[in-house]
Amino acid sequence: MLNLEPLKKLIEFFHDSIDNIFPYKKAVVCSNLSTLLSFAQEVLEWSLVYEIANRSEIREGDFILKDGTLRSLNIKQKYLVELGKFLHEKKIIIVGITKNSPIKMELSYTLRQIDRYLQDQLRQTYPFAEKDLKRQKLCCWFEIPDNVLLASYGG
Repeated sequence: MLNLEPLKKLIEFFHDSIDNIFPYKKAVVCSNLSTLLSFAQEVLEWSLVYEIANRSEIREGDFILKDGTLRSLNIKQKYLVELGKFLHEKKIIIVGITKNSPIKMELSYTLRQIDRYLQDQLRQTYPFAEKDLKRQKLCCWFEIPDNVLLASYGG
């Protein structure tokens, strides 16, 4: 997993060894499937935040919405602070969408519908390079207008 391109770029950005970036040793992370999947999902999400921030379409003032809190048990805080500074310098706003966020329920239904459409209708026609059906998953990213964000957060 650490050889996936988005994750390699995030590790390069941190300028440190994986032993210093991640708080747990490989044996602990791989001790059971649940822990491994949780680690993989969270680390990939952070690498995608970094990847999105580096896309040419991204402009000052854009938001990146991340499911869950902006704290991590799987990446040491020092490195997330580094990523936060990078986002701040680019004037990109990252928002943690938690259970208590007003926008969470509004987005939940819509995101579920989008995912069902991607997986149930488009996935069969997409020309995946990966042949293992269990590893074939379509994802998307989209923009939410400022007025929707402001209305959701009472701004």
